[in-house]
Amino acid sequence: MDYSVELCGGAHVSSTALIEEFAIVSEEAVAKGTRRITAITGEIAKQAIETAKGLAARVEEAFGLPDHEVGKMAQALSTEVDAAVIPVSLKGALRVRLAQLQERAKAAAKNAGAAIRDEAVAAAKAIANSALMANDMVIVGTVPAGDNREALLAALKTARDNAPRCAVMLMSVDTATGKVAVACAVPDAMIAKGLKAGDWLRDACSAMGGKGGGKPDSAMGGGTDASKVPEAIKAAKTGALRLVM
Repeated sequence: MDYSVELCGGAHVSSTALIEEFAIVSEEAVAKGTRRITAITGEIAKQAIETAKGLAARVEEAFGLPDHEVGKMAQALSTEVDAAVIPVSLKGALRVRLAQLQERAKAAAKNAGAAIRDEAVAAAKAIANSALMANDMVIVGTVPAGDNREALLAALKTARDNAPRCAVMLMSVDTATGKVAVACAVPDAMIAKGLKAGDWLRDACSAMGGKGGGKPDSAMGGGTDASKVPEAIKAAKTGALRLVM
């Protein structure tokens, strides 16, 4: 033999029928060149196999969930599988299926993020165009970006591209948490008049129980009280106009 093998089988039995079920439940390194497997038999092994079957059924059921629920369920099932005392072969198979489920969750999240980004960008473009028609120099509004930072920044860029001479501040409410994300940008001409993005944003966030900051030309922050958004918008517009008009 190429390997030294030792089997510790515990108590002897008069017949293998007494062992009933057999399941290897762990495999690990115990020293250099030495690994150990642990197996269980009898009623405990039966329970381990049944537990694995139950987890497998739940994993398959998870594939039928709506996309927005898959990620949370995959994470919960992964935690259960990792902690479960079940046959290692079945645990490996479950991990493969869970990996497939997690990939689906990632793809769904990516698609949802792209949809949110598109909606936020469209809203920002409409806000900017409306401001240009009204000859506004300061743009402050909300876009439906939720808690998606990339979507909010994409919306801000769109507003800046469409109204490059305007100071722009956009807010996005996360309805799940009641928090507000804020991003703003100020053109050089307005910075010269005293409107600095970091200070401007900090004042707006403060009105919503939050904070933020940044450079004179751009800044990001957030608030913790979405009910104060109208007050923050009003304060941001008034404060900016006071400096640039």
